[in-house]
Amino acid sequence: MGSKISRFNYNTQPPQLVAYIRRSAESRSQIRDIVNDLLQEIPGEFIEGNVVCTFFFITDIKNGFDVEISIPIKNSYNNKSVKTKEIGTSEYLSYIHQGSIQELQKSQELLFSFAYSLGLNSDEFMREVYLDNNDPAGNQIEIQLMIHNWESLFETNLIEILGSKKAKKVLDENAESLLDVPLAKRYESIKNYLKKMKEITTEEERFEIISKCSHIFPKNMIEKLRIVYQNALQTQKPISAIDETLRYMSERRAWGVPPKREGYIMFTSKKPRKPEEFNKAETKAEKMAAYCYCAIIRDMYGEGMDPEFCKCGAGWPRQIWEGILERKIKVDV
Repeated sequence: MGSKISRFNYNTQPPQLVAYIRRSAESRSQIRDIVNDLLQEIPGEFIEGNVVCTFFFITDIKNGFDVEISIPIKNSYNNKSVKTKEIGTSEYLSYIHQGSIQELQKSQELLFSFAYSLGLNSDEFMREVYLDNNDPAGNQIEIQLMIHNWESLFETNLIEILGSKKAKKVLDENAESLLDVPLAKRYESIKNYLKKMKEITTEEERFEIISKCSHIFPKNMIEKLRIVYQNALQTQKPISAIDETLRYMSERRAWGVPPKREGYIMFTSKKPRKPEEFNKAETKAEKMAAYCYCAIIRDMYGEGMDPEFCKCGAGWPRQIWEGILERKIKVDV
């Protein structure tokens, strides 16, 4: 399923079987080498599409790119270098770049700017589809911004927590496609959802619903932290094992600004999205626009959105620390 606005395309990718190689690459030329390695490993009769390079934004690789090079295949194919898996359904906004690799970043910025103008947030990874398998990673590249569909997650969580019958009191059965709705209208729709939800839910239910709308932190990265914590527990008390985990986080780029522990409470925050603009901002609205990462709300601060909306941000540390500690935690925003 797809639709088109000007030069940009919206599509839903169904589940797909792929062969893949996951590696780090210090440069674009190394990505090309990995693409060639994959194509040499897979028999031609297995291949069912174009090569895809997935760039993972959340990574502890110090330099270069954390990438997964994959290609759709008809049947499972595994050897020492290549693995097979099924990737799930995804939504994306795309733009086809034609030209030199040196100009690719400008095309990426075009795509991301267009998405943000609609209030569409990117997920924690991006894809490039190399449209010519005879010249992989050449000058015909489809850039895919993976959409973090807040409304879809909200609907799923609402039904899970409240049940279908109660959720219908909140949801709009005639909701339009994401690309058909201007940002201001989406903002008002979400504001209305939260208002109706508040009338029929407890504070605990609202936290469960909204915090699960957050971006998804990679499970493999959380597992690394869980192992650090569990290993520290072998010789240390739980609170010291937490400190050991915090030290590990502070030494790696994946976790950004690590939390600070004061007693049994941890405080966490992000750096401003645009630090220079944040420092120059004079009004609260200007500061929020420069600080906030959410394309839905950052340019509309003060337009009446219920503060409960921002509990979505609690889902990020919640995923990490519930994964580490293997127990529920309380998060305040």
